[in-house]
Amino acid sequence: MGRKKDDNHAYQQGLFRYKIISDLLARPPRPGELAEQLRKIASQKHLQPWNQVERTVTIRTLERWYAASRKAEKPPESLQPKLRADRGSVRKLFAEHFESLAHLRRSYPTWSVQLIYDNLCEVKFVVPPPSYSTVLRYLKSIGYCPSSSRVKRHKLREIRSFEVEFVGQMWHMDFHKGSRMVVTEDGKFSQPICAAFIDDKSRLICHAQWFLNETTEVLVHSLTQAILKRGLPRTFYTDNGAAMKGEELKAGLDVLGIKHETTLPYSPYQNGKQESFWQPLEARLMKMIPKEKRITLDILNRITQAWVEQDYHDRVHSETKEKPIDRFFNSPSVIRPGISFEDLRRSFRMRTTRNVRKTDGTITLEGVRFEIPQCVRHMDQLTLRYARWDLGEAEILCPTTFKSLFTILPLNQLSNSNGARKEVGIILEKDNNETEKEGTFLDLSTDSLPPLLARCLQKHAEQFPMSGYLSLEKRNENT
Repeated sequence: MGRKKDDNHAYQQGLFRYKIISDLLARPPRPGELAEQLRKIASQKHLQPWNQVERTVTIRTLERWYAASRKAEKPPESLQPKLRADRGSVRKLFAEHFESLAHLRRSYPTWSVQLIYDNLCEVKFVVPPPSYSTVLRYLKSIGYCPSSSRVKRHKLREIRSFEVEFVGQMWHMDFHKGSRMVVTEDGKFSQPICAAFIDDKSRLICHAQWFLNETTEVLVHSLTQAILKRGLPRTFYTDNGAAMKGEELKAGLDVLGIKHETTLPYSPYQNGKQESFWQPLEARLMKMIPKEKRITLDILNRITQAWVEQDYHDRVHSETKEKPIDRFFNSPSVIRPGISFEDLRRSFRMRTTRNVRKTDGTITLEGVRFEIPQCVRHMDQLTLRYARWDLGEAEILCPTTFKSLFTILPLNQLSNSNGARKEVGIILEKDNNETEKEGTFLDLSTDSLPPLLARCLQKHAEQFPMSGYLSLEKRNENT
């Protein structure tokens, strides 16, 4: 009898055996009739439900089943096959092989079962290695699944659905490539990319917008609009894409007090609420756009904004059983009021340091020279903040508190060509109270001298009281 390897195979076998002899238990045979009924049952064919194969049962087997189920409280359970006593254990005969197998599994986690088995066969053992099915069964018992080994290397914890308690506690964000091509300004077709933000508690779309690329600039631009619409969240949840790793985004989230969390590698299910939004976006919105008409990015964004606000937010969510807009305003919220656009724009700037060029008082950022104020040109190094996509201005920060001190602009050499220059040197002016005495000579005995010179004269006079020097005029007189 073939045995199917599933979890309820033993239960199915017990139920199958019980149905064969159930008539004997329901209507117990009279004395002398049991043998005749057993022969009648043995002559019949019975269909096995797990493999749809017909089989016959011998009289000896029927007698054993009947004896086991007569006084049992649960006859189907008493007819189930007995499990082996050594089930799940490794035989001592293959203990050495399984030690080598575990070593190969730890050393080469990306190998398939077949590759591990082939390498195991190349190792010289006293006893030949077990079969491939035995190796596969052992690897499954320790948690290895060949069909999803790449994912299982990152499944360090169990998977559970979750939902935060407050509105604004967590925003999900992700990019999605649209199924409909748009016409760009130069007349070419391009595949748009949608950046969307969804509130975890209410499932409200904070902002959704289409772009032609997936960069940090695009992410910051769309996040700024989401904050202006809905306010400041507490946590920002994304995957590990290149756009999410931009220095401008990290600096801006730190300034705004927003915690940034990312999903594990190869774990898109962790951002499942955002991923589920793409289904109605494609199945409802994109299906309603006429296929025979060409659309531009501006038209697609207008349609998307209208659909999100008037259809998606006004429909009952299948999981929350509420409209996202109602759940957003009726649930407890920890969202903070938004700030001005100018403050948001200045927040998303990366921080760096640059050495000051002493010759003309300039610095260089991304190949662009900036002129710094005269009051900080004496500093050797400045702490700056700027965005790589907006080099029209930058900020000089306090090196201690990182607060903005000055806004600097790119160097304008044309305006500096007029020749006007400020005096930056120190000029010592003459004191009007001092009167210059012309024709008088220094008298060492009466005039005050600098302390160092006075000490030198005094110490020299003490050490060499009779010494002096002979001037040229004195020498001529003596001669």
